Amino acid sequence: MPSIHVTLPVPLRRAAGGVGDVAAEGDTVGAALASLRRGYPRAVRLFLKEGDEPRSGVSLFLNGSDVRTMAGLETPLKEGDRLVVVLLMAGG
Repeated sequence: MPSIHVTLPVPLRRAAGGVGDVAAEGDTVGAALASLRRGYPRAVRLFLKEGDEPRSGVSLFLNGSDVRTMAGLETPLKEGDRLVVVLLMAGG
């Protein structure tokens, strides 16, 4: 099972115990998010719905590519991949 790096945005770091880069494991993005939920439930609850779907206003980027343009939560992972959680901001 691949181990990946997950970067959390600043607003979520407090809920993750002050860390911005965390490890997750899984064969797919969805599986990695499920493993992240076990380790950082307070932080993950802020950006994922039950069932591990991203909340509205949240984007996930795997190695710089939006997972929505790939296979979504079924996107396969390889060792050392980087998943970045991005909170979209409104305003102008």
